[in-house]
Amino acid sequence: MAEKSEKSEKKVSITLVRERLNAAPIVIGTGFKLRPEKGTGLLDVFIEGLGQKSARVCFDPVIVRTNLDMLKRYAAGILTDPDDSAPKEDVPATEQVYFSNVIHLSQTGGRAETIFGVFRLAEWVEATQKTDGKPAQITTSDSFVVMSSPGWQKKFVLELLLALSHHSKE
Repeated sequence: MAEKSEKSEKKVSITLVRERLNAAPIVIGTGFKLRPEKGTGLLDVFIEGLGQKSARVCFDPVIVRTNLDMLKRYAAGILTDPDDSAPKEDVPATEQVYFSNVIHLSQTGGRAETIFGVFRLAEWVEATQKTDGKPAQITTSDSFVVMSSPGWQKKFVLELLLALSHHSKE
């Protein structure tokens, strides 16, 4: 008879602290396209800018997947209709690629800010292994910022949720 060992999942609360060492590139978002990279598990986010070059963010959704309920609640709290003209079939790619593994979202009045940030995975591992009872904290750095309307951001978050749910099933 084989022994069965049970592992319980450890839940850890981690606070993300944004660090702004340098000003991250900013674009006024008018459109976007999401494209899953099946081989890597990453998500390419192409951002179309108003009178600016488009941008490409290579997004690692591993951490965001653990917080999908929070993302859903945020989208539901944006009190405007999603901008259905924001998703695009084609957004020209650029040579410059920004990496991100976390997203910070905020909006007020007629403006929304979507910040793609990055943190060190080693910090995440250390934070999840803490046993001293103190709240874990990780520092993130902004890598790319999109300023937009709240409707654009709401549509982006809804499409991101959809892409992540489809991508995790593949």
